[in-house]
Amino acid sequence: MNSLQPSGHAAVAKPPAVAIAVVAPDGVTWFDAQLAQHHYLKAGRPVGDYLRQCVTVRGQPAALLAWGSACYALKDRDQWLGWTATQRVERVKLIVQNRRFLVLTAKGAAPNLASQSLAAAVGAFDSTLWSGTSSSRP
Repeated sequence: MNSLQPSGHAAVAKPPAVAIAVVAPDGVTWFDAQLAQHHYLKAGRPVGDYLRQCVTVRGQPAALLAWGSACYALKDRDQWLGWTATQRVERVKLIVQNRRFLVLTAKGAAPNLASQSLAAAVGAFDSTLWSGTSSSRP
């Protein structure tokens, strides 16, 4: 008997690996159409720097993430960070915000997929990804 597995319990299947990729220019129309159809805020209008990522599981799209430059001024954020108005002007370009996050599977069909997708997206999101869409590097 395996000492790590209590008797009478079935082994838990390892979830499939997720892969993340930046959406190519020829995939933007499909990406935006999925958001328009399935996200409660729709696709929105990209403002400023914008990055689209697609999470796949077994080669099939499973989640979509859209990132954008941060809002210019958010009183609570700026206060929490301790920024003065001058510091905000200098540093706001260093912040990236998640604009949209859409899981494409049916609710409950893929437990933990949202967490896995977000972790993969954040893990893949480094300043080199952003540098292709912006003059600044967060």
